[in-house]
Amino acid sequence: MTSGKKKIFLGIIHTSLGELQWLVPYFYLQKQKNQDCDFVLLFFSEKVYQKALKEDFHLREFRAFGTVIKKKHLFFFLVNHRKRIKYIFKDFWPLYKKSLAAAIRFCSPNATFYLYPHANALYSLASDSVGEEIIISKHDPNCFDYLIVNTLHDTTYWARRIDKSRILVSGAPAYSKDWIVKFRETENPELLRVKQEAGGRKIVAVFTRPADGELLIEDDYKELITSLTQEMSAYSELFFVFKPHPREEEGFLKNCLKNEGITNYDITDINPFLLSLDSYYSIHFWSSTITDSLAVGCPGIEYFRFHEKGNDKWLEISSGKYKSIYEHLGLCLSAKNRTELKEALTTIFNERDNILLTQIENFKKNFQSSEGLSVDLSLPERGDNLKKIQPSIRHWLQVMLSSMKSYFSGHG
Repeated sequence: MTSGKKKIFLGIIHTSLGELQWLVPYFYLQKQKNQDCDFVLLFFSEKVYQKALKEDFHLREFRAFGTVIKKKHLFFFLVNHRKRIKYIFKDFWPLYKKSLAAAIRFCSPNATFYLYPHANALYSLASDSVGEEIIISKHDPNCFDYLIVNTLHDTTYWARRIDKSRILVSGAPAYSKDWIVKFRETENPELLRVKQEAGGRKIVAVFTRPADGELLIEDDYKELITSLTQEMSAYSELFFVFKPHPREEEGFLKNCLKNEGITNYDITDINPFLLSLDSYYSIHFWSSTITDSLAVGCPGIEYFRFHEKGNDKWLEISSGKYKSIYEHLGLCLSAKNRTELKEALTTIFNERDNILLTQIENFKKNFQSSEGLSVDLSLPERGDNLKKIQPSIRHWLQVMLSSMKSYFSGHG
């Protein structure tokens, strides 16, 4: 990173790889527009940093034009560069005055603070009846300026949580034409290994998620994995590649595969986009990987059990019964039990190309592009409400102590 007068884009990676998968494409596009700016990624978690190293693609691509720092570097980074920091980006996890990210914002006198999405998930459907009232407030409005979302659909969800005048619709950076071209040209050793294991058989990408109790309860998780592995036995001519969620334990999946005598499979931590590039079709537990796969021309089946308690990112069909936004928008085939899964697998195996055409058309309608989404890179600067806020001794102490703790603990 240069030490002159260049403006700095600072991106905070807080808790997950999903943040990296949104922010790196966004910074890549911003770099093309802002060649005279420096780009910096700050990892709060050593664990997430190690996962990023293992995933490889995003961190490697970012390092081609930017600088990576850890929390132990933060204090001296701010001391030396705080006035150059023009833009700060952090995931949309709730933000309070006592959070480290807020302290960074207050110690950067010229910065505008933007919250950004977790990956490319759809949170709601666009609505003309979005109210003015904020009903679920988990963000201190004095600690950030704007929230960036991927589509107009997401404004319905977020307008209930954040003043809608602060919501910016950028488009999904990872679906932009320039970024898709970028990773299509990338050679990945893990992808080459998977293709060698497949031995010429068509690859089916399978994206699962853990039983976290909130989105997926344990009994439903076990039923999904068990029934899926049982159905796999009918497709020996295909090669199934599982991409578990980063927080998912693989033990139950491996036991089911072993019990069913399945040998035409692999398990990988490869990036979802790269895996989908070479996949014939894909199977997804409820996840934004559905549209990740479609962005590179891979049709999908959503296989999921929506528990009766519901979730505010699901659509209620009737009392205690739900479906996903992805199904509603025609972005996937849908199955909620083994019988429906068997039917969906038969359909996509026999009619794959026609299904892809339909799903791609629906993808274009909702992500506004024929060859990859165009992204709005304009960044309004911070509002008058924050211009008078100055850092306090507490903010600097918080940054310094956090850096020291990370340095001496050896964890970032």
